[in-house]
Amino acid sequence: MAGPTVPDGVPPAWAPLVGADIYLVDQIMRGRIRPGMRVLDVGCGDGRNLPALLACGCDVHAIDAQERAVALARLRTGIGDPARIVVGDIGAMPFPPAGFAVVLVNAVFHFAQDLAQFQRWADACWRQCAPHGLFLARLSTRIGLPHAAPPGFTFLAEESDLEACERRWLAERADPLKTTMVERMRTMTTWVLRHPG
Repeated sequence: MAGPTVPDGVPPAWAPLVGADIYLVDQIMRGRIRPGMRVLDVGCGDGRNLPALLACGCDVHAIDAQERAVALARLRTGIGDPARIVVGDIGAMPFPPAGFAVVLVNAVFHFAQDLAQFQRWADACWRQCAPHGLFLARLSTRIGLPHAAPPGFTFLAEESDLEACERRWLAERADPLKTTMVERMRTMTTWVLRHPG
């Protein structure tokens, strides 16, 4: 897979950021994701966030349920080690728990079938977070748009669902919840937590 095309006016050195989630870039630019950190991208898809993490000097690992997505992510990053970018189910993580300084879960949780599966997935991701680690999730929620029914999304968390997870995990918010409305059809919430250690 060829590297990303850098838009006119963007410095070539910024090429690893092209296509990355802006909220991930925000955490990198604020110094919360630093060289040497072991990072897990859960539901990595074709790996669009991995080049930014690699350019940052992170020790990158990823998991996705789709074989084709994992193949593309390996190609995009040049990481051929099947133990680092793996095909697998979120609920049965192949990594030892508490092994990652950063756990990234971008656009995954709204594909849970119901609240129970959302909780299982969220708990499985949180277990990967090391003491004092950073947990960054982006998910469609009902916050700000309570009657939304975006096509293809099977579960929209309430703010109370996120708060219940935080209480269960004894997590601390690293940032306030930030929710963006997309054309009054759906919202995307950025959920950033610190593991208490």
